[in-house]
Amino acid sequence: VGATQVSTMSKSDLLRRVRDALDVSVAEIDSPTLLRLQAARRGALELLERDTPRLPSRWLPAMAFAATMAITVGVWHQMLLPPLPVAGDPVETLAAQDADLLENLEFVAWMEADDDDNARG
Repeated sequence: VGATQVSTMSKSDLLRRVRDALDVSVAEIDSPTLLRLQAARRGALELLERDTPRLPSRWLPAMAFAATMAITVGVWHQMLLPPLPVAGDPVETLAAQDADLLENLEFVAWMEADDDDNARG
């Protein structure tokens, strides 16, 4: 088949011709080559079966349960962790720990200043 013939023929015609050519070449394989191909195929299948790790089916539910529990505990633990305090000024640290104090930050600063005044005296 020439290059100009390939470009003008349809895809289905090209596939049919390739399939026919491959079928003819397979039909003409000599016996020793066919035996070697069959032996190579059997060897590859045996190797595939031997190297495939298999888990006993009785362990699958237990492993699925353990994985689910590990994920659940990890997510639950993350949800329970308190937010980290902001480093720096003690008033900012208190405000970060308590959202109510964040709204009344001026009041807390006034109380702290008043305590300093009372301590001086």
